[in-house]
Amino acid sequence: MEEHLKGSQDDPPTMRTYFTFPQTHKFTANTEKADRLKATEGYVMRWHAGKSENAMKVLPLSYIAIVENQSVGDWLEDKGPWGSIKVTIKRKAGKGSINVAEGQWNRCPYDGIGMVFVTKADPKTKKLDPQGFEVKIDKGL
Repeated sequence: MEEHLKGSQDDPPTMRTYFTFPQTHKFTANTEKADRLKATEGYVMRWHAGKSENAMKVLPLSYIAIVENQSVGDWLEDKGPWGSIKVTIKRKAGKGSINVAEGQWNRCPYDGIGMVFVTKADPKTKKLDPQGFEVKIDKGL
C-alpha cells in the first residue's frame, strides 16, 4: 500500500492510496485458455463498480481476462491463491472511489494488478479524510 498527495493552491488536494495484488502466475503466450482456467480454478475477484454511482453493479473479474477500467468503484474483493483468505478493499460511504490504477488497465489479475483509492479534500477546509477506506482480511473461509 502506498499513498500520494497532489493538489495546487486553487484545487483541493487529492489523495491516492495504491493497493497492489501480486502476480500469481506466469503464462507464456501459447498457454491454452483451458490451462489458464485450470491453473486459476477457484480464484475469484469481484468489483462493485460502474460508470456512475447509480449504475454500480457487482462485476466478476476473471483471473485470466483483462480488467476494464470503471470510473467509480465501491469495493473490491479477492479470493486468490492465498488459501482460505479473502481480501476486501472498501470505501466508506460518500468517500472517494476505488479504481484500476493508472497503467494497469491492460492486465489480468494473475499478472498482478493495482487498484487505487482516490479522494479529494473538502473544498472549503482543504482537509483530507485519510480514513475514507478500509482493508479487511478474512481467514478461514
